[in-house]
Amino acid sequence: MDVVWNTLKVWDGQITQVDFNKLVDACQRITLNPGLNYNIKRSPAGTTLVTNGQAGSSLTCPFTVSLKKNPDDPTSLVCSISPGTVNSFVPTNAFDTFTVTSSDTYYVKATVDTDGATITSVEYNVDTSTPDPQTATASALPASVDVTLAVIQNGKAYRTIGCGSVSLTPVLAFTTDVEPPAEPGQSTTVPYYMWQQGID
Repeated sequence: MDVVWNTLKVWDGQITQVDFNKLVDACQRITLNPGLNYNIKRSPAGTTLVTNGQAGSSLTCPFTVSLKKNPDDPTSLVCSISPGTVNSFVPTNAFDTFTVTSSDTYYVKATVDTDGATITSVEYNVDTSTPDPQTATASALPASVDVTLAVIQNGKAYRTIGCGSVSLTPVLAFTTDVEPPAEPGQSTTVPYYMWQQGID
């Protein structure tokens, strides 16, 4: 402290050594506590902030599932899902909450409806039914697809997608030969399409 104090003597008359000692003592009492989207890691080398979610961001990832105790029923939990989009569609029930028990397994899904070519709506579903597997459709995209966002088991939520909003892209899954054989000038194959899932 003497070295620092000697440096401060250039401020002659503006701060006394007693006041300086009080300032140092006050700074040494400052503690850093965990906060929104970060924790504190203390080690002999120093103190480090450890962020949760996306690096460099203090925002919650889209589709983050939160569980809280239900004040009306101690055997159940209230489930909420942070806002996110699927191909820029906000789920129609984006701000709804869902009640789950703390002992069963639940699947948090974004159920996407289409007209066979484009997405028409998205809705959250939180229930014990396993997500429907996607099936390739002849000459059109599947009319509905479940995007699994998380699994809730024993009162804990486990995220199943990366941090970001969901993008669904049409892809050709496979083709089959036309039966009976195509007439001259007609296509000889039938295309089957699916939705490919990605994260924006």
